[in-house]
Amino acid sequence: MALFLFLIIGFISFINSRLKTKKPINISLIILIGLFFAFNRDNQDYEGYVKIFENVQAYAEPGYALLVNFIKSFDGGNYNNVLLVLGVFVSITFYKYFSNYKVASFALLCYFIFPMPIDIVQTRNTFLTFFLLSSLIEFSEKKYLKSGILLAIGSSFHYLGFIYIIPLLIVFFNKKKQYSKIVLFASVVFLILTPLLLDVIMSNVAGIRNTQHYLSKTSKIHSLLTWGSVLVLDLIIFNYFIKKIINHDSKTINLINTLYRFMLASLTLLGGLLILNEFNRVFRTLFIVKYLLCGAMLPYLSARNKIILGTYTLSTSILLGLFYASGLDYDYILFSNLLFSN
Repeated sequence: MALFLFLIIGFISFINSRLKTKKPINISLIILIGLFFAFNRDNQDYEGYVKIFENVQAYAEPGYALLVNFIKSFDGGNYNNVLLVLGVFVSITFYKYFSNYKVASFALLCYFIFPMPIDIVQTRNTFLTFFLLSSLIEFSEKKYLKSGILLAIGSSFHYLGFIYIIPLLIVFFNKKKQYSKIVLFASVVFLILTPLLLDVIMSNVAGIRNTQHYLSKTSKIHSLLTWGSVLVLDLIIFNYFIKKIINHDSKTINLINTLYRFMLASLTLLGGLLILNEFNRVFRTLFIVKYLLCGAMLPYLSARNKIILGTYTLSTSILLGLFYASGLDYDYILFSNLLFSN
């Protein structure tokens, strides 16, 4: 069923690329994505989030707790109301971004395949992800205070958000001639130091339940190789095609530079893959950043380069989607939804 859905979205995306007026289909796909979030009624974490809703102060960050308590103030509410808010928020964020670009359907197709099914499961992390995306959009428009506020709000939904301060600050203080060299140097230093710090970290946090849950007892080389190699390849490919951009406007190039530099600066976070369980969600989020970057670039590339970059981006989406589908039941996640109930 999930494969059939992806094929339909892919066909719609192809048809949309041939139309002069693309906005109706773009908006329809954005609304559809929002509905998948808003009306999901069962997944691997659903019951866990229902329990968190009942005792949110004990299990969740303050931003998420504030949202839950606000919902509870309306005749009690329930967790499904949180999902409704999330669906609306996801749709608004995508609409704000893609209202400026004509190839939204392609980027949304990639998101449908990966990582949307996982984002449906991990509610708090998804709130964080879309606050981060909003933050990057504002950052590209030089609205730095608003960008920082949005990231802070996102971090109040999931504390992992504070880690994004590192690449965002690196982008903020970048120097064009030295930027890449500084990032690469810092990345190597962090990679060297991280394994050395693992024993120290483990010995100092023993007994702390939440921290123990996220800390790995051994260096996760396989995680580093998987996500690190994908990110490095993405940076090489997109750097090449950024140089091939033609007929761009200043607003678009600012956005492209911000998204690419954020991905580049995220190399400094690779060390976290060695010691933290589930840290791959940071690099999973970078896939969405990549889709937004691709969406901004495609209209300004030659037909040949559009095909090459689009094929590469879609291929990475499919490969990671297949990888995750081997461990997650996509049908269960996507179709446990009021949209498909009898």
